[in-house]
Amino acid sequence: MVGYLLGGGVSFYGRHTGLAANSVRAVELVTADGAWVRADAGNDPELLWALRGGGGGFGVVTAVEVELFPVAKVVTGGTYWSATHARPLLTAWRDWAAQAPRRATTSLRVMNLPPVPGVPPELAAGPVICVDGAVFAASPDDVADARRQAEDLLAPLRGIAEPLMDTWALTDAAGVLDAHMDPADPVPFIGDHLLLAELGDDTVEAFLSVLGEGSGSPLVVATLRQLGGAFADADPRGGVLNQVDAAYAYMGSGPPFGPVTPADLEAHCATVRAALEPWNTGRTVPSLVEGADRPQCHLDPEAVAAVDRVRARIDPHRRFAGDIAPGASAAG
Repeated sequence: MVGYLLGGGVSFYGRHTGLAANSVRAVELVTADGAWVRADAGNDPELLWALRGGGGGFGVVTAVEVELFPVAKVVTGGTYWSATHARPLLTAWRDWAAQAPRRATTSLRVMNLPPVPGVPPELAAGPVICVDGAVFAASPDDVADARRQAEDLLAPLRGIAEPLMDTWALTDAAGVLDAHMDPADPVPFIGDHLLLAELGDDTVEAFLSVLGEGSGSPLVVATLRQLGGAFADADPRGGVLNQVDAAYAYMGSGPPFGPVTPADLEAHCATVRAALEPWNTGRTVPSLVEGADRPQCHLDPEAVAAVDRVRARIDPHRRFAGDIAPGASAAG
């Protein structure tokens, strides 16, 4: 949780609330000299600023204080179709996303699910397209609007083709955790992440050419996460990383199981990166990067220099230098 929060944090509430890091109001940590420090608005606000998105290297975080926001109900879930319908579904979802309300945050995923326990048989018969996400109601008075806005998204998509499965429903906030149908236990995987400036028709074609039906992709899931809204708004109370200047986040990954080797996954990640390079902003969100060996860059040189000055004050002997994310320090 700490890595997610201090690494940005891109949630299904984010188009309304912004990055999860912006909700952090205090961080408690033990520094290299053994001191306990609480950083908040009244005590070392510069350290609090640097901790939120600065890339680590400050100490061992022991507690985080987070500001809450009201959620009465959530319309959440996922709708699945055969990947045969990928192009019209992706285009229709993209067109809706351009005008989507801020209370809605969604993603489109291409999935190659294995026939294992827990995976519905209809989803393991071949590649599928999934649109999932959440439309939340802050109060009971907002529930009708949340339902309508979810229907504005889903009705046109359902009209393109009959879904294989549809789990969207009105529920409480805990239901958002089940929207992705992720496995309950950790799974090893290899993946990659990019931030995309746009999703035009040529981007759609490039995406499907390396990830759609017939592409031979070994990735179990390839996701386009809708950004914009509050994600793009600079938060004056946020940290050094307080906004994301991109239209979509791409994440793709797969486990090296059975005939799929780490080399297969590495190679296809490189293929996808090359195909999407014309729309790659060159920036990333730390909490979405799949490993220290992956390309990542989330701060400009001026921000890196400012964070380095805070590190030099908090850890002058660089005992936590090995914890710093690649690209987050000019000191290497």
